[in-house]
Amino acid sequence: MGGKVRASGTAALRTAANGPDFIRQVKEMTGIDVQLITGIEEARLIHLGVLQAIPPTPEPMLIMDIGGGSVEFIISEKDRCYGLKAFP
Repeated sequence: MGGKVRASGTAALRTAANGPDFIRQVKEMTGIDVQLITGIEEARLIHLGVLQAIPPTPEPMLIMDIGGGSVEFIISEKDRCYGLKAFP
């Protein structure tokens, strides 16, 4: 395989009591740095992912992502997102 690996920690790691320990163990065992991201960054990345599958629309659209530890709401118009909000 090869190449770069990017690992992002989301709501589960933001709220887990052992989140910092998990991130440290991943680094020790794999050499991969897990970047803990905010709910807003998580929502921004979700928006980019959705645009890979659904073309932007001229009308506003609501994107909702239900995950294991959070729910993100994104309002998007064309290829611009605004109204990003993350809830536990």
